[in-house]
Parts: sequence; C-alpha cells; structure tokens
Amino acid sequence: MIMIALTAKGLGVMMGCIFQSPKQASAMAGIILLPLMMFGGLYSNFDQFPAYIGWLQYVSPFKYGFQAVIYNQLNGVVWFATYLDTPITMYPLKMTGITMTSFESIGYLAAICVGFYSLGFIFLRLLSSKISA
Repeated sequence: MIMIALTAKGLGVMMGCIFQSPKQASAMAGIILLPLMMFGGLYSNFDQFPAYIGWLQYVSPFKYGFQAVIYNQLNGVVWFATYLDTPITMYPLKMTGITMTSFESIGYLAAICVGFYSLGFIFLRLLSSKISA
C-alpha cells in the first residue's frame, strides 16, 4: 500500500510540474487518470482489451497496485460449489487473469514511481528555464 501511495504522489508531482497553474493541473487530472483507471483492470479483466489499446495497461500504476492487492488476498484460495449435484472447484486468482506475484507488481510500481518523479523533475527544469528566460 505504501508503494501505491508513493506512485500516486509521484503522478501528482509530475502533473504539478507539467502545468503552470493548479487549475490546469486539476482540470487535466481526470483526463489523465480516467484511461489509467479504465485500463488498469479495475473495471475489466486484463485479457479483454484489444491489442491496439491494451498497451495502456502496462503504463497504469492502477494495474500493478490492483494486482499486488488481489494476489495477496486470493493466492491459494479455492472455492467449492455445487451445480446440479456436480461439485465445482474454482480458483478465483486464475479467473482474474493476474499472472504476477505481489513482489513483481511492487517492482513495477517502483519503476513507474521513479519514472513519474523523473518526468516531474524534467518538466520542472523546462518550466523554470521558460520562466527565467
């Protein structure tokens, strides 16, 4: 959960460094965050995205945060049910399409976090050079 919060903070820092006013940053936040949430696996299974737009899931911190939490909660869980007197065994982790462990997802979150802070620093340098010129 700490890595998710650090990555969200990095995204906020990056957006604050890109835009010149807080009004612009808050207006663009929804436009930037909505696709990241939609393709982060919160609303749909990861395998259901078409290839031409599915690449967005790999840059979404929501995907890796969601995968880490779900893997932590559902790893080793087996559901047993009966349908028409036939026993059914279900594995909820396989049904979600998650293939990474929690530690792999946290590693990707750390990389995205460093990327957000780095981009924020670059945009801040560009913005400060424009202001001083």
